[in-house]
Amino acid sequence: MKSGHEITSRKCLWTKSIPYSRLVFGILLTASFMLIALSWGCSAGNDGAPHAKGGVIDFSAVDLSTSDPVKLDGEW
Repeated sequence: MKSGHEITSRKCLWTKSIPYSRLVFGILLTASFMLIALSWGCSAGNDGAPHAKGGVIDFSAVDLSTSDPVKLDGEW
């Protein structure tokens, strides 16, 4: 049978490990959110398709005979 001192010392070790695991969990959670936010921001960039600016859209760099349909997005 174990003495009361051994049980108390194990309990102290257990309570000391809880804040450390919460810290690690918090760091991993924050890093995950940052990676998701950064990858989402990168995917919202220019996809190479022409966009209208000031009511004008420039198709000079697009080969319309071989390209997919072009969306008429932008500022009209």
